[in-house]
Amino acid sequence: MGLLLFIQRWWRSIDRLVLCAVMFLFSLGFLLSLTYTHALTKKLSIEPHTFFVYRHLFYFISSVCLMIALSGIPQALLNRVNLAVASITFLLMIYTLMYAAPLKGGQRWLRIFDISIQPSEMMRATLPLITAQILTHFSSQRMKIISSATPLLIIMAVLLAQPDLGMIFLICATYAAQLLIAIKDLWIVITVIALPILFLTLALGFSAHARARLQAFFDTNDMHGGYQVSLSTKSFKSGGLLGVGPGEGNIKHHLPDMHSDFIFATIGEELGTLFCILILFLYFFIIFRALHTSLLAKNIYVILVTTGCAAYIIAQTMVNTASVLGIIPPKGTTLPFISYGGSSLLSSAWLLGGFLNVSRKHVRTQRIP
Repeated sequence: MGLLLFIQRWWRSIDRLVLCAVMFLFSLGFLLSLTYTHALTKKLSIEPHTFFVYRHLFYFISSVCLMIALSGIPQALLNRVNLAVASITFLLMIYTLMYAAPLKGGQRWLRIFDISIQPSEMMRATLPLITAQILTHFSSQRMKIISSATPLLIIMAVLLAQPDLGMIFLICATYAAQLLIAIKDLWIVITVIALPILFLTLALGFSAHARARLQAFFDTNDMHGGYQVSLSTKSFKSGGLLGVGPGEGNIKHHLPDMHSDFIFATIGEELGTLFCILILFLYFFIIFRALHTSLLAKNIYVILVTTGCAAYIIAQTMVNTASVLGIIPPKGTTLPFISYGGSSLLSSAWLLGGFLNVSRKHVRTQRIP
């Protein structure tokens, strides 16, 4: 009886519209695994042909359970668990940098048993809550900036060493949105964000990996650069408005990352441009609800978290779709809630679990110590 009452209170207090939108995207990601698993297992010589279906189903169920669990726990407990996970993932990032085998020009992936994880994905998902706590704790602008920027600079230094420039950009975008709300001075925010961006630009000039990725973007014969982007843009032309049908795409057979970074191209070919527009609408609906919650909230902590979550989804969605459409070079950025991969799905679930927690009706109006 007590559990039933808890579930009823949880259901009444959370943002059910966002929950339904996210569940649709999670479910779509799993259903898409049914369409590409045969082609991908054949290309990678993996048995059985249902390998990616079962893997995605496991990640899907785990992510949904994680999101729901985080959305219902007390907020003080959420903050403690979030900080603990951030600490663990930072140590894993260091370990990955020191001992992991290079993959695709970087040391970002850590293999545990038969599963590869990207610790920086989960680290990024924990940052909106941590940054909001820091910005809420201090009253002076100077302390807000110093105390919040210092840990981010340390994290970005590790990411630069991996290197993972796309992740650095995504972290900066999320932090800039939160800092703008906390400081309320656009020029200070621009100055604070411009410094790491300038440092990143200079680093690009000395990074052989970054130069290689940029050159590959303009080389249509490079399998991980212009060739992949060229195929992804052809996918949308092939699919047209309504698509060729689930599982009927041909271009996806030649896309190296049809299931992860370029899943949007697979959707464009098989389900059509109109369905892609529907997906983008759902992303911007989630973003709208997050910003709407921040406007209704009376608690600055809730405002900062919801703003950070909105910026997180905006930045990741824009980078992924822009890469797929050939507007910018591929960054190795996944499509939130849809792309295959445990790190991507679990980090998205962590972010949304935090958002659903702080956006509950009884939380928006209370004061967080």
